[in-house]
Amino acid sequence: MNKIMITLMACLLIVGTSSAKAINLDDLYDKVCKVEDGHKISVGAPLMAMARLFVSKEEARELRPFKSVSVVYLDDCKEEIKTKWMDKIVNGHFDDYSLLVSQKDEEGLQQVWVKQKKDIIVRMIVVVQDDESCFMTRIKGKFDLQKLMNDPDCYAKVIH
Repeated sequence: MNKIMITLMACLLIVGTSSAKAINLDDLYDKVCKVEDGHKISVGAPLMAMARLFVSKEEARELRPFKSVSVVYLDDCKEEIKTKWMDKIVNGHFDDYSLLVSQKDEEGLQQVWVKQKKDIIVRMIVVVQDDESCFMTRIKGKFDLQKLMNDPDCYAKVIH
């Protein structure tokens, strides 16, 4: 009888843990891109490469780590849609990304999620929600984590 109970408990434990697996943030981002009244703007790798031709050599060198940038605006969505997706992200435990920065205050929420391969950040998803706007930005590229730790503003010059 004890063997049957132990086997049954082990099976329940396996089923319970397999159904509670982490969510993939890239899949969630792709789903948010398709919500009603959401607006997506993308600059892909070919356009990023072309943009480097029209800037100074220094700016082109600073743009080199960026492969593509995609922004999804949820400003025109209904409040319940914004809340649904933002709650999934804020409360999420993602198997493919780790939370680098999170700041929540009376003005809103800002988070930076990163996907790494060794000491290189290959993707970043920035989430911003406040009284005026709600958007997510996915940045693909190769960003040196050590450079970012030594100089937090090293990539900010390019973004602004």
